[in-house]
Amino acid sequence: MLAPFLAAALLAGPGGAQPMRSLDLEQAYKLALARSEELAQRGETVVRLEARIFEMGSYLKPQAYLAAAQTIQDLPPGGATSSIPRERNQAQIQVHQTLFTGLREYLAVRQARAQKASAQYLLQRARQLLYQDVVRAYLDLLAVRHEVGIRQAILATTDDRIKELRQRQRLGRSRKSEVLAVESQQAQDAAQLETARGAEAVAQLQLRFLTGWEEDVVPAELPAVSAAAVDAALAEARGRPDVEAARRDRDAAGYPASIASRQRWPVANMDGNYYLHRQSPYDKVYWDVAFSLSLPLYTGGIIGAQVREAEALRRSADQALSLALRRAELEVRAAGRDLDSALTIVAALEKAAKLAADNAQAQSDDYRSGLVTNLDVLGSLSALQQTRLKLDAARIGAFWSRTQLDVAAGLPGARL
Repeated sequence: MLAPFLAAALLAGPGGAQPMRSLDLEQAYKLALARSEELAQRGETVVRLEARIFEMGSYLKPQAYLAAAQTIQDLPPGGATSSIPRERNQAQIQVHQTLFTGLREYLAVRQARAQKASAQYLLQRARQLLYQDVVRAYLDLLAVRHEVGIRQAILATTDDRIKELRQRQRLGRSRKSEVLAVESQQAQDAAQLETARGAEAVAQLQLRFLTGWEEDVVPAELPAVSAAAVDAALAEARGRPDVEAARRDRDAAGYPASIASRQRWPVANMDGNYYLHRQSPYDKVYWDVAFSLSLPLYTGGIIGAQVREAEALRRSADQALSLALRRAELEVRAAGRDLDSALTIVAALEKAAKLAADNAQAQSDDYRSGLVTNLDVLGSLSALQQTRLKLDAARIGAFWSRTQLDVAAGLPGARL
């Protein structure tokens, strides 16, 4: 009875405007990926860590500088005949090479690589969470447009009901109060329709914010939701990106203790100079090389404190990984329960909606036969409207539960 009106309402914008551009969920997600400032910031974090890895590696390579100096000094009495020059000019190429520092630089590079891998996993997880945000905004818009369509269909049905009652009133078969009761119900339905249209405008803004789209859209219909295997989702969740990021953070947290403890090891360096210009008496000496070795004997306990601090950070990273694993499993189990419950509710409401439609039709037929009152007909129409609204909300809720399950398992990034 309501299908033709509902279909027409869903194809047009509010107030029967011209059809808007259609947008499906995958398109909305791709637009959001390109528009998200948060993802761009996380991408820059990865770039920054790549630069840090290169910086750490550069300390293992020789460094060369061009240096020049001019020294002007005071001369002792009789300086005019002194062999000490008043000015000394010198220019040379300086080379420095770290020979040994306990392999601390190598450990620092490995730590930076683990941090970069963690940032990459967090970027991937941010994409998945953005997918969840896009689905939420998409479903909100789709749900409110369905509500607008259902309420428009009910208003159209109520219009037909009022016309029929007015004709029956002219024939003396219906009372004026019956017409007024239906008109009152219609006014309430019209107010609820305007409320839904206002909610649709807000939902359009939210989706446009996420996608960067400049105009209102018609969200494409979504497929029916099916049950999912929670055990398989649990297995996926144990390797989802944020859990892997926690693993890389734990790996990175294992290096600072070794780096700190190796400050007790000797440090060896080589420094060399090649002189481009040098004044007497060294003007014929063109190069020199110096080797240095240092071994810390006492540092006031600083190294030991740094080691203990680093070990505490490593233990904290272990706990963070454990928490990430347990949270992932909890999210999967909770989403799985919600999905099972939502599918059961959808099945029950589908049956209820069919019965409510049959009842509304039967009540209308019985009223024409004088078997029921107008209040019975109004009650059946109101029950039909509420059941259809609940059914649509349940279907939207089931899709949302399935989305939460997918995101909890870390699947959207691999699927889209």
